[in-house]
Amino acid sequence: DLPIMVTLTYNEDGRTLFGTPPETAVVVLQSLGVDAIGVNCSTGPMEMVPLVEKMAEYSTVPLIAKPNAGLPELEGKKTVYRMTPEEFAEAGVTLVKAGAAIVGGCCGTTKEHIRALADAVRGMEIHKPLAKHRRILASERQNVEITLDGGFIVVGERINPTGKKKLQAELREGKLDLVREMAMAQEENGARILDINMGMNGIDEKEMMKQVIYEVSSTVDCPLCIDTSHIDVMEEALRIYPGRALINSISLESEKIEKMLPIAKKYGAMFVLLPLSVAKPRTPHPHCAACAALRATNCQCAGSRGKTPRPFSRGFKGDTLFREREYPPFTHSRTVRESSSCTSAGKKLFYASGVRTPFSVTSIVQRISCSSTGTSGDMSCSRQMSTVG
Repeated sequence: DLPIMVTLTYNEDGRTLFGTPPETAVVVLQSLGVDAIGVNCSTGPMEMVPLVEKMAEYSTVPLIAKPNAGLPELEGKKTVYRMTPEEFAEAGVTLVKAGAAIVGGCCGTTKEHIRALADAVRGMEIHKPLAKHRRILASERQNVEITLDGGFIVVGERINPTGKKKLQAELREGKLDLVREMAMAQEENGARILDINMGMNGIDEKEMMKQVIYEVSSTVDCPLCIDTSHIDVMEEALRIYPGRALINSISLESEKIEKMLPIAKKYGAMFVLLPLSVAKPRTPHPHCAACAALRATNCQCAGSRGKTPRPFSRGFKGDTLFREREYPPFTHSRTVRESSSCTSAGKKLFYASGVRTPFSVTSIVQRISCSSTGTSGDMSCSRQMSTVG
């Protein structure tokens, strides 16, 4: 029940000894549930200011600053710190303005330094942490933010043995050369997140998942997406991952969601939510009936002449569901005949066939529209052919 406060030491390059920048440390640690995050020791109080400012951009918890009394100097065989209590207190005021809500002292500070600091910052306005969490994944060395109106983010999914005989063979032999190559190639080609899946026969999936996470984390900077259907494998992967991972995925099936959500919370992970559930709505909306009928539709199309039409696309506009297909362009008169027979739950929805194209048609679009007539799932369908060119 005691509060957990975590502070880290940073080098002159603004990173920890393991290469973690301050914003990444904040994202990972606050997702794990710590109560305060900050900086201690390091290179001195003024050098700590930009670190605290960067943390304040991401932090939803109070920030801590505990600097040294300046940089240490060697005087004979003795290490000394030459910053006076007054200078230390003045630097402390700057740290509070930068966003620190808790201040103190580390190496070289004395009770006089702390007394001067307390007197200087007493009564200052305290920085308020962010009220809303930002959607951010993190590796040990890099953040990737996911925003609703942001740019397109590529998730690399090559590290998956399904259908890859060479990768399967290497994994069975305990080799990770191909995994390393795939990770580097995907990062070089623009992937921002890497999906890791070790689901195959002939290996210990949990142990192999751990080895691959260690290998990939030390090879590339991309955050990882853990892809497994086994609860124990997922928990072990999240436990050893040095960052904030993405879970692929959690469905709304009660058995899975009841086990996976506590794990996601415990390790601070984000997750892909699949709206799949065994439960049925008690009072279905007419749209639900229409969607269900269209999904259950079994369509067979035959007799097409000329160039092969492109596959049907499906969509939803207002209260109407539609299936649409477009024929590739051709520049001479041709008859395209097609029969479409579609049924839902054994009930024929529509049957239509035949269209003759005029000369120099650019394309033909066939649209079949279906709308529900109530909550019972009854459908009303129509078919239209249109030409362009």
